[in-house]
Amino acid sequence: MIRNKNYIKTNRFNDVYIDNWYNTAISTVANVGIISGYPDGSFRPNAPITRAEFAAICARFDPRETTATTL
Repeated sequence: MIRNKNYIKTNRFNDVYIDNWYNTAISTVANVGIISGYPDGSFRPNAPITRAEFAAICARFDPRETTATTL
């Protein structure tokens, strides 16, 4: 299973700590490239997510490449 293969408890975010309840989920999806965080190295786990951020996350779950002609 993909999740078990990429399961990880460490990440590069400066605001997601090993003892946070959400650490494993964030670390795992970051490991497979679904999320990337912000340029300052943060993830901002308590910040509201924008529609654009949610759309980007959803798009990364689809392995097919999306172009203007396929929309």
